[in-house]
Amino acid sequence: MSSSETSSAQSPETTIFVYGTGSHYHKQDELVFQAIQLGYSIIDTGPSDMYNEELTAKGIRKALETIPGKSPHHLHVQTKISLATRYQDDLMTPFQPSDSPLEQVRKTFERSKKRFASSGCSIQTLLLHSPLPTLDLTMQYWRAMETIVASDPDLKFLGICNATVNSVQHIHRNATIKPSIVQNSFRAQTSFDADVIEFCRLKNILYQAYGVLTSNAALLESKLVGWFAEKHHVSEAEALFVLVASHGRGAVQLLHASHSERHMAADIGCLHLVSQVDGKIMRAFEELLADICTLNHGGNSWSY
Repeated sequence: MSSSETSSAQSPETTIFVYGTGSHYHKQDELVFQAIQLGYSIIDTGPSDMYNEELTAKGIRKALETIPGKSPHHLHVQTKISLATRYQDDLMTPFQPSDSPLEQVRKTFERSKKRFASSGCSIQTLLLHSPLPTLDLTMQYWRAMETIVASDPDLKFLGICNATVNSVQHIHRNATIKPSIVQNSFRAQTSFDADVIEFCRLKNILYQAYGVLTSNAALLESKLVGWFAEKHHVSEAEALFVLVASHGRGAVQLLHASHSERHMAADIGCLHLVSQVDGKIMRAFEELLADICTLNHGGNSWSY
């Protein structure tokens, strides 16, 4: 599908897990290499100092050089456009706050593209890190991102993070290049994004859920998740991943940022269980989500 078409373009990747690089700044090259070695094919990063694009690129390069059979077309890299407030160190900001949205987007992408040039893998997806204070301003940044797509043959998909359903609907209605990805925190405080996930499902948009473990102690401690884990001989964390992935009926991917090679392997290895989630289990899980929302008890302490 051409990037200039106005209908939604879904990411070519069908894997459920996305490897996220926002948690372990100084070991990112080792972790990205391990993730690719274990079969993760989508790498999520960002330009701000909570990520480390240089080490992420180094890990990708090592993987492509040393893992038999791996080539750039096996991997999908997505990075972000972050506003100045996302940078903890002003020296890390690639633009001036007074720059226009187009200049901020252009300078950020050019720096990210330069960082990945030596990795052997190009950037295919660009995400706006969060909506702006107004929908009009959000669309200014979105149109700037569309301009970058038009000038770069490798960049094909656009998306947004931390967005409400109103923001996603507004972008989808007004954009030339429709969003392919929405990346949000999956938690009770936002009703587990039921409205966003439904819109994504209807419009062929991938919903990337982050914080599935760290924000959902109540789910992890629930009888349903415990029962599913015991039945299939997996951990509660793995059981929850499977249930959340099933919940979106093909629209949900899971952002995974583990620093444990054992957990990386176990989690990606449990995805065959998605086929074991029948309608009865799915209805029970959706009832559980509704009950937790009613109690407003998302939980925020789970170590993994």
